[in-house]
Amino acid sequence: MPIGSTIGRCWYPTRAEGAKMQLEHLCDLELAYRQEPLYGDLLKMVVPYETLEGSLYGEGDATFTGQRLSGTARWVNHARRRSDGVNLPDVHGVIRTDDGAFVLFTFPHGVL
Repeated sequence: MPIGSTIGRCWYPTRAEGAKMQLEHLCDLELAYRQEPLYGDLLKMVVPYETLEGSLYGEGDATFTGQRLSGTARWVNHARRRSDGVNLPDVHGVIRTDDGAFVLFTFPHGVL
């Protein structure tokens, strides 16, 4: 797996009448940051107050593979970095499915 990549699984909630919510597999995904010529790196971090807290920005490409959802995507991450050094991703993007449809997606605060 290349540097700046991650592999995950997509799930969606379902609920039968009177039953507890269940998560069902939607697809597997691979996200990879792209080298950005504007700032010359995979990510740009801005630390305005000379602390550990700041904002990160990066763009990337993705592949979604599954029986229910498959295609390619372009995404952006505008993450917040907390003062304890933990990054909270905030990913938004668009998927072009294998059959030509477009799907907007978001992973707020790293929830996949």
